[in-house]
Amino acid sequence: MERPRDDSRERPVYSPDQVRRFLGAVGSDRLRALWQLVPYHEGSAEKNSPGLRWRDLDPAASPPLLTVRSTRTTAGNKVVEGDP
Repeated sequence: MERPRDDSRERPVYSPDQVRRFLGAVGSDRLRALWQLVPYHEGSAEKNSPGLRWRDLDPAASPPLLTVRSTRTTAGNKVVEGDP
């Protein structure tokens, strides 16, 4: 079994104003539901957001609801999906 790599490096974060401008710019995009999640996603969103599926999102709920049904990660060169 391979040990997890050290991933404790500091990452840049967006300011509230940058997030507001970004969300304003994508407000009419067909993928706006995804774009609204990305700035608030913990961890590395560029790796994890593609694991979301439309069935995981209920924008009609009040408030809108995201259900985590599975996790997705990489192990070597393989994509591994499992239970949360």
